Amino acid sequence: MRKFWLINPILLGLVACASIDTSYGSLGGEEKRAYGYSEVQKEDGSYILTVKFPAASDGQSTIQDFWDKRAEELCDSEDYTKNIYATNHPTVLYDTYGGRPSGVLQMTGFLSCSTRQSDGVNQSQDETQS
Repeated sequence: MRKFWLINPILLGLVACASIDTSYGSLGGEEKRAYGYSEVQKEDGSYILTVKFPAASDGQSTIQDFWDKRAEELCDSEDYTKNIYATNHPTVLYDTYGGRPSGVLQMTGFLSCSTRQSDGVNQSQDETQS
């Protein structure tokens, strides 16, 4: 009986880790997602875009894919400029050598669309400024 109580919390922990939702989607909201994207639109029409992903997964390539996918959605085009200014990749170091990823991988950057929507028609920013 004692062995069951020791194994049970371990199994619950493994099941909880396996059920982490890392599918593409917005952070928070009604789903209360811990991983995904969020953005803030600035006065000049550009965005500050943040993507969060579990560091223990294959997060490095996936977080870049998620960032680019959301940028394409916001700009309605693949024609945009990105400037990543912050990344956070927490790592737990071992006593002797190496380490392992731990926590939440986060990437934040500025996004400027080369074209933007105006009355349903794409216009380049150069045309709208003249």
